[in-house]
Amino acid sequence: MRNSTLIRPSAPARQGALRRAFALAAIAVMAAVGLPAIATAANPQFTVSRIDIDRPGLTYTIDTLTDIASERPDSDLFFISGADAIAQILAWKEIDQVWSLAEFVAVSRPGHTLELPEAPDAKISVLEVPALSISSTNIRKRAEEKKPIWYLVPDGVVQYIAKHSLYGGAK
Repeated sequence: MRNSTLIRPSAPARQGALRRAFALAAIAVMAAVGLPAIATAANPQFTVSRIDIDRPGLTYTIDTLTDIASERPDSDLFFISGADAIAQILAWKEIDQVWSLAEFVAVSRPGHTLELPEAPDAKISVLEVPALSISSTNIRKRAEEKKPIWYLVPDGVVQYIAKHSLYGGAK
């Protein structure tokens, strides 16, 4: 099997159990899948998954990883997320089973003190990124406030947000 990366859009694409609920309009779902697809279009190693978008109700990491593992039985799964989210991992549903499904990569963010949970079966690696503090929350806020988001996201994403007036548009 060739190396590839499956991208699973996060909230507001679906209602993550530990995130606030979002009203889903068709444009929000399209943005949740469309923006990652646009951002990764130039790299054939990336595939955007609708696995959590098409699942009704709340979505839990255990369900996502179980589904992906059954779809890709010969793949090693890595769950890559911000260190702040990984720090809350012990609160996740069925965490004891989650450890057996994937290795976890906690991506550090500038200015964030990394405090990973101590769990006996945990497979958590830390990936330090350059001092480039970009968060999706900040990007959405900047777009809502009509502040530029160029160079924070790929050009195609900026254009898509502006064209569809997502988050109030973008400069």
